[in-house]
Amino acid sequence: ASTTDTIILRRAGDTDAVAAAEVLIRSREAALGAIPASVHSDEEIMRWVQTGLIPHCDVWLAESGDRRTLALLVLDEDWIDQLYVRPDAAGLGIGSRLIELAKEQRPDGLQLRTFATNPGSQRFYERHGFVVAEQTEGSANEEKQPDLRYVWLGAPAESALGTLKTGRAHIRLDRPSKKRANSATQLE
Repeated sequence: ASTTDTIILRRAGDTDAVAAAEVLIRSREAALGAIPASVHSDEEIMRWVQTGLIPHCDVWLAESGDRRTLALLVLDEDWIDQLYVRPDAAGLGIGSRLIELAKEQRPDGLQLRTFATNPGSQRFYERHGFVVAEQTEGSANEEKQPDLRYVWLGAPAESALGTLKTGRAHIRLDRPSKKRANSATQLE
């Protein structure tokens, strides 16, 4: 892919499970060091994408003009459950386009978790107006690694306050946050 390629954002269907799982698996492999290794086999992840994510979540794919799947976004209620870009498509703005899509789909606000060992993703989310709302020691995620919960307060707050550029500011939400593990490979 190059910056001149056409990028198509579309909802995933049942027939997209293999391509979606491949993006997740290969992106996680490429990020080892910044994130812990998956605690699940490729086959388990493939089955989870097919039976857990696609039928039960709002799953979006970014594809190149030649229909190659480049990235995956999974929204589950107000959570960005998954956001992965293939390593060979990183740096082309695809992740930013998916964040903008997520904000359009969930204008009242979003939250997500990322590992504390992943400063690249932390900078990415902070550039897009997310702020740290919680730090954990990782007991709730399968990898048992420290993580951060980020929130974006929504279009009305962003409009009223301007895009938050506070970096590591900690905030408190008035709305309850359901307990959620880092779901990068949260399999059921």
